[in-house]
Amino acid sequence: MRELLFRGQTRRLGEKIWLNGEKVPSNWVYGGICHGKGDFSVIYGYQDGEQSSINKFVVHSDTVGQFTGLTDRTEWDELTAEEQKFWLRKHEAEE
Repeated sequence: MRELLFRGQTRRLGEKIWLNGEKVPSNWVYGGICHGKGDFSVIYGYQDGEQSSINKFVVHSDTVGQFTGLTDRTEWDELTAEEQKFWLRKHEAEE
């Protein structure tokens, strides 16, 4: 039987800002999910690269998705300048 994993963001890109004005990157966590009624859910699992212990993380419910293990093989350099601009517009933090 395949293990079901979910992922969600504890922090969105630009939700926090460094002192120099740079946006702090988003933070993904992986594991089992307990859906909340509001804007937040709980994932029991681990952060990127840290699989040594299980922790509880509060995540934004609208960022939760099932992790299939598949990754996109498209490289940034393979995209046209137009496609790169489109992707960046869609993934900037909301002001």
